[in-house]
Amino acid sequence: MLKPSGIIPAMVTPFDMNQQLDEMALRMLTRRLINAGVHGLFCLGTNGEFFR
Repeated sequence: MLKPSGIIPAMVTPFDMNQQLDEMALRMLTRRLINAGVHGLFCLGTNGEFFR
């Protein structure tokens, strides 16, 4: 069974002004986190964000 350990940040999903996925910003964020030495990435989760 997989037992995650270490630093695994919950990632945000960047959107552009048209509410479309900002792929370039997502790639930059991913590279920055990997270069910072995280042990994994928590994608498609929730950070408690919501729309009003």
